Amino acid sequence: MESLEQPPYLPYFESLEHFQQGCALVNQHVAGLSALGVQDAGYLYELCIAYLDELKTSPNNFKSARSEITTFLIWCWDIEGLPLSEVTRNDMNRFLDWCASPPEALISNSQRAHFVWHKGLSMRVPNPLWRPFVNRLPKGVSATAALPYSRKASATKNQLAVLSSFYQFLNDEEYCDRNPAALAMRRSRFRENRSPLQWHEGEQEIKALNPLQLATLFKAADQLAEADPARHERTRFLITLLFSTYARISEVAARPGYSPVMAQIRRDKNGETWGFYIPMSKNGKARTVAVSDALLEALKRYRTHLELSELPAPNETLPLLVRQRTAQHGRDAQTLNANLGENAIRDEVERVYQHAAQLLIDAGRTHDAAELRTMTVHSLRHTGISADLEKGRSLHHVMADAGHQDIGITSRYITASFVEKYESARHKGLEN
Repeated sequence: MESLEQPPYLPYFESLEHFQQGCALVNQHVAGLSALGVQDAGYLYELCIAYLDELKTSPNNFKSARSEITTFLIWCWDIEGLPLSEVTRNDMNRFLDWCASPPEALISNSQRAHFVWHKGLSMRVPNPLWRPFVNRLPKGVSATAALPYSRKASATKNQLAVLSSFYQFLNDEEYCDRNPAALAMRRSRFRENRSPLQWHEGEQEIKALNPLQLATLFKAADQLAEADPARHERTRFLITLLFSTYARISEVAARPGYSPVMAQIRRDKNGETWGFYIPMSKNGKARTVAVSDALLEALKRYRTHLELSELPAPNETLPLLVRQRTAQHGRDAQTLNANLGENAIRDEVERVYQHAAQLLIDAGRTHDAAELRTMTVHSLRHTGISADLEKGRSLHHVMADAGHQDIGITSRYITASFVEKYESARHKGLEN
């Protein structure tokens, strides 16, 4: 094989145009990071892909986040051998110091593409000229001139803002419960004036639908299924599944090595109750989530639409979420009875969000519609957990079904809603 020249460290993510294809060399590198002690590198890399994928509609935001996360991964994984879940505020400050004075070998005097086409290998590969830092030379200065690297304070602020947003995403995905970038931003040299309209930093917002938004979402799913059952009976079942089981997207989407099937919804040994079996959760452990009557009815309706028996038989291999047409590319190309991947699930849920938002606008609830449009697939997990706790379901039962390792994580959801706080305060008078 032809020798391949590579940059000092690999750029981890392709450009927006080639983002879905990825890079085999990078995938191999991530798979080998366990030798450095980064045991969760593969899972975290999937989360990075999911986070950047949510930014694909904003090319500038995508490009900025790709650059900052790539640099952060290089320092954490390749240099320090440090999982992102273990990064502290002190580590973040060390990272910032490293960025302020990076090794000369990692600095380029011009912006370079992350990946280039390699004719000999007939594939895109990391650009050997790419570097994570750029020291642009002023006009008229020779390219051979050696000017000291300098970094503006605004660049550091932007870097921390991107990483803080990324860590908030990781918190939402329950990868970790810390945000070292946000802590670093509170230092005096990075702190910015807060608007009185911003959240108090002691309050942690859990992104969940309110009761009106949730009811409208299910109404939207019903309307879509009635208007186009061939396409949206599956959608209706998907929304119910995500809400009722608190499932993460990675637990219902197909990926290499995992293709969920309907038989994972199965009866217990006594034949009295049903559960949704998840063979591998985020923490690597299996769990069985209790299935509600509403989800069981949704499953029966979906399977009846598919002209199947109402409930799956043991060892049935039919995909959990059946495609309506063959896949056009990827591992399931030209396969009809294949599962949906993460991107297809996100797109399907987003269509319901958009339809529900329009219903809210038609009803004069524009603020609720605007909020709903900021929700993600993971918001349905938060909503399901919050709703069950508000109904009085056992904290330990919710914790087990959610796959939480720490009851403290589940307890975050036991907070009075803003509506409840308003109702308890609205009649307060001025008298003593």
